[in-house]
Amino acid sequence: MRILVPGVAILLAFFSVFLLSTDITPSPSTAPDRPIRTKEVEQRPAHFSDSFWNEILQKQGAVAAHDTLLKIASQASDQDQHKLGHLFGKALYTTNGLAGFPICGVELNGGCVHEFVASAVHDQGVGVVQKLNSACQTRFTENDAITCQHGLGHGLITYFGYDTEALSKSLDACATITSKNHTKGCYGGAFMEYNLRTMRENTTRDYNSTQPFSPCFDLAPIYQNSCFFWLQQLWFRTEYNEKHTEETFAEVGSLCQKLEPVFREACFSGVGYGGAPEAGLNSEKTHAFCRAASRGDAQDFADCWVEAQKAVVH
Repeated sequence: MRILVPGVAILLAFFSVFLLSTDITPSPSTAPDRPIRTKEVEQRPAHFSDSFWNEILQKQGAVAAHDTLLKIASQASDQDQHKLGHLFGKALYTTNGLAGFPICGVELNGGCVHEFVASAVHDQGVGVVQKLNSACQTRFTENDAITCQHGLGHGLITYFGYDTEALSKSLDACATITSKNHTKGCYGGAFMEYNLRTMRENTTRDYNSTQPFSPCFDLAPIYQNSCFFWLQQLWFRTEYNEKHTEETFAEVGSLCQKLEPVFREACFSGVGYGGAPEAGLNSEKTHAFCRAASRGDAQDFADCWVEAQKAVVH
């Protein structure tokens, strides 16, 4: 888990000019009011609440509050670091509007920038997407810009809604931006939010095990591979209660193997992409997950392992 402290002093001046051509204050009627992971934050320390970070930001200012975030997060697990980043990112946008963008880096597995960007889209709608995407690409390296763009996809779903029509609208909006990797970037954020509802009620969408590939075949062809790439998250959540073992990877792999080759490749790539972090980025364990998922098929293993290695090396 990388914890990076950006050169915020210089960036603040630059991005204040870059972003402030629109109103930076969330409007009262549309400001992000999503309850974030209410089931998960109950009975937890105060810093796992919106009110804590709103107060810290108001008392300390954005730069000092970000330092506080990093200090608290350094004592937390990787999973909790990401949650803290999300909580801070939402509070940062609520208190600072778009002017807070330079504060969030991709530390905490991108939690802060994911939530900040998504909150801005949820608040201001499609009209702010191009501006935020330009900011992502100007501020970050190529790979980190994809992390930033991932938040755009999350925000578009919260803006349009959680049905299949809203998913298509979100993907169409994603398609208008320039990106080096739509599948992991904006498309990925949209599919993740559509499937898992991570930024609203934190419950998965309705899932029918007799139609495990829904809604991928109903989407425009340009979006189908990305849809299959992200399905493994939904399967592990709904079918296996987030149990990541060789046995459950074998079951997920059996679903991918029902697809025709072009979609099967995307599906196994997604299994590798999701499997690496669940293996703690441990190469040997990740290899075992891909081996189990592929069920003896050399091409399926290769598709899983090639994608997984990118995460392990990174």
